[in-house]
Amino acid sequence: MMNVSNRDTVHNPKMSPEILSYWVEFLSRWILGIIFLYSGMQKIFLPYDFLSIVYGYEMTTPSLGLGVALFLPWIEVSLALFLFARCFLRTTWLLIAMLLAIFVFARVWVLYSGLVIPCGCYGIGGDIVNWKNTTVAFVLFIVALISFCRQSVPAKHTSPDLKSPCSSQRCQNR
Repeated sequence: MMNVSNRDTVHNPKMSPEILSYWVEFLSRWILGIIFLYSGMQKIFLPYDFLSIVYGYEMTTPSLGLGVALFLPWIEVSLALFLFARCFLRTTWLLIAMLLAIFVFARVWVLYSGLVIPCGCYGIGGDIVNWKNTTVAFVLFIVALISFCRQSVPAKHTSPDLKSPCSSQRCQNR
């Protein structure tokens, strides 16, 4: 019979806070990145349909609505790519949180106005604006806000180059 006296050799099933933090950050980046990439690409490939959805919210002038329909999809795709590359994370999380706050506000506006329009949430041809997809957008906003705040707090073990806008070595070398 083998006597194990050293506790370090026994597998500890608890996950360390560092590992948990890594996986939460990883999943947050990839889930929101995929959502923003998919949503933006749908809108880029069907610009007139997206323009119709923007006008359906009845919150913009025709020229502002056209600007939103032209630029928002590209902003969404760019933010998704920044999340995947781990570049400019603090700014990226802030912009994503701001966009999601606007999306939540717009949906609440529609719900209180009594409009029945497509959401345009994840591209073209989805659900109509309802409390369920508004709640999902709010939860995503909270995730983005927490991620932004976590980027604002210096880590215990930081790289020597604290002024770099990128958190990965690959991005820093560009």
